[in-house]
Amino acid sequence: MNPYVPSQPMFQALPPGPPPMVNNELGGSYFSSPSPLPLPCKGTAMDKHTALGWITYLTSIDQVHWIEACVLLAAVMGIFLQLLGSYRRRTKNLLIRFPLWASYVSTISMLSYITGLMHTSSSNIGLFPTWLFPIASWLLIPWNISAFSLADIDNRKSFVWTGLVQIFWVSFIMNKFNDPTVSLSLVLVWPLMSTKFDERAAALKYASLSTSDGVAETTRKIADYMIKEHELSDEAEPDPTSMRGYKYLVGVKDAKGKVKLAPSCLLEFDKDKVITLVDIWQCEGLLSSTGEDKDGKLKDICLSFALFWLLLRRYAGYPLHESKLEKTWRFFHDGLLSKGPERAFTVIEGELEFLFDYFYTRYYAIYVSGLRRKFWLLGMIVLYSLIATIILSIHHVVVNDPSLTIDCNLEVDLTVTKALIIAMAALEFLQVLTILTSNWSKVSCLCSYVQINKKSSFSCIDGLRQIMTVMICRTATPWAKPWARKLGQYSLLKSYNYVPMRCLKRLLGDMIDFPRNGQKESKSVKLSKEVKEAILSCLLVNGPRLSDGSASLQRNGAAELQWACQLETHTHVILVWHIATSLCEIKAPRKPHDAAYFKVATSLSKYCAYLVALAPGLLPDHPNVTNTIFDQVVGLAVEVLKGTVCNRSKCYQSLISLDTTDAIASGNILQRGALLGLQLLGTEDDNEKQRWKVLADFWAELMVFLAPSENVRAHAEYLAQGGEFITHIWALLTHAGILKRDVSAAP
Repeated sequence: MNPYVPSQPMFQALPPGPPPMVNNELGGSYFSSPSPLPLPCKGTAMDKHTALGWITYLTSIDQVHWIEACVLLAAVMGIFLQLLGSYRRRTKNLLIRFPLWASYVSTISMLSYITGLMHTSSSNIGLFPTWLFPIASWLLIPWNISAFSLADIDNRKSFVWTGLVQIFWVSFIMNKFNDPTVSLSLVLVWPLMSTKFDERAAALKYASLSTSDGVAETTRKIADYMIKEHELSDEAEPDPTSMRGYKYLVGVKDAKGKVKLAPSCLLEFDKDKVITLVDIWQCEGLLSSTGEDKDGKLKDICLSFALFWLLLRRYAGYPLHESKLEKTWRFFHDGLLSKGPERAFTVIEGELEFLFDYFYTRYYAIYVSGLRRKFWLLGMIVLYSLIATIILSIHHVVVNDPSLTIDCNLEVDLTVTKALIIAMAALEFLQVLTILTSNWSKVSCLCSYVQINKKSSFSCIDGLRQIMTVMICRTATPWAKPWARKLGQYSLLKSYNYVPMRCLKRLLGDMIDFPRNGQKESKSVKLSKEVKEAILSCLLVNGPRLSDGSASLQRNGAAELQWACQLETHTHVILVWHIATSLCEIKAPRKPHDAAYFKVATSLSKYCAYLVALAPGLLPDHPNVTNTIFDQVVGLAVEVLKGTVCNRSKCYQSLISLDTTDAIASGNILQRGALLGLQLLGTEDDNEKQRWKVLADFWAELMVFLAPSENVRAHAEYLAQGGEFITHIWALLTHAGILKRDVSAAP
């Protein structure tokens, strides 16, 4: 039996005309007449108007069901974007990244489709506006995504106009329902939607290079400040441990004396108008080593924020004047590295987290406008939820009215509405909670704390701010790691015979980037402590002058291998050493004599090969050059190693049997790799530990040598794709004053 068609005796005559319905303003067309609605008698012809009436009725019911299904799907998409939007910086898993991308790109289409259905629906259901606002808010203005990629920032004008059209369209649909409660909801929806949309538009504007008050103007103030930064200090001898002599900018006081995180508020180069690292390090109380900051984590958050502004200048193309100063290397050597590799990379992780938020979220726009607007928004959401609850209560009264026969579909709609209201209120509270416990909030509160501590007298408001600062700084989010903390891996000897599906490539090759032959990534490995220590040890040994690996070979008594560091391109060097390392790995015992050197050498070898195969934009060579060399090597491997991919010993024998007499001059990467591998394996078995030490030190030195880059945009793009370890080394070298490699040492 169809639950939406009132059941009556089968032999009662049906009166002509459409089925009588009570068009209630709140419940739409769900309320039927209290008198029985007869069905056609057996053998009785149905009247034309009666048939059309029943068809219209049944069609409207099916249409409502379809709208409900679309609303629920849109709600799932919106909640998915809200909860996992920023998680993409922490994972490279396509099972998470692809649904996020699909939800993001289909938001406008989904919202347009749902509003169109509601507009053309023959059922004038009063709950439609209550459904529409949370859906529009989640899809159009996800709070933790302002852009999915830098291309969205470049096309920000298109987004702004499209969003404005959608807001007007949603408002028009809501205004279709002539009901006082709906009108009141519309009064609240307009400022809510406008304010949230303005935040996202502002975030895109601040991250754009083409706007007058975008990233170029913001970082110009930083660049101008850093020209005179060393003149603002009275210290003759800078001390990185206490930050004396390092007046790197953290906060700025505006014209009213309020602390802001926006450098655009910097009107003059007055040391009394800024809050610097010196102020943070010298502040007593909360930030002292005997207070809440015993482990120095709060100071390091402020340090990450200050370094974030310095790094952002590179994206805008401004010079880094402090890179030429001697104190910059001292800051890196005696400051960042003073507590070991974990602390140094933790500071860099925090810095790149701020950089990700600046480009891809609304955090910076929120703190430029102030948190008061966010609490105002929360109050508006609460008020809207209360009004929606009143609407639900009225519907509940109508449902329980014994004088009416209620369609059971209304109860489903009420359940959907309740779920949407609860989800909307919960997500807004979660948003405010996330913002208050973020590092942005901690930096803002700590800057205010430092300013208050400088005052000679305190007010009640100052006391409340101090208490709030302590509470916020005590919160921790250990689950929210700033990036994936994994090294991508690629093995040429395992993936050379990979061929993507040709049929799909022919059909979709013009729409998406399909992997090329041999371009199959291996399983990522966790970034180990040993790798971090090897990288920083290389920097400490070599100093500010980078080496292409030759220096480590010289130190380890393997100068005869230096020929493999002086090849045509960096890509040649990486692939030749990767093949040689793979040969050594095949011959290594299951338990190497020194597991630490083995882990460093193999993981960095496969990571550099991964950069060649899957992220060439992060390497010094032109991406097209890198791709061409990679394709040539894959083609050679298919010819030489055919049928050996599943047999490591056969693969090894095929490579070492190659003629390596003229390998260096031939330019054949496989022959060169085989020659280098034979030279490494030519040592005695009792020197296996030394062999892996040579390889580990070489790969660490080469990794550092490859990191300097002027392609800042590529690094910013990969921040939203799980992050890359080479980006962290690049940022670390930037703050050491190392902006480019020595040209004389380059291939």
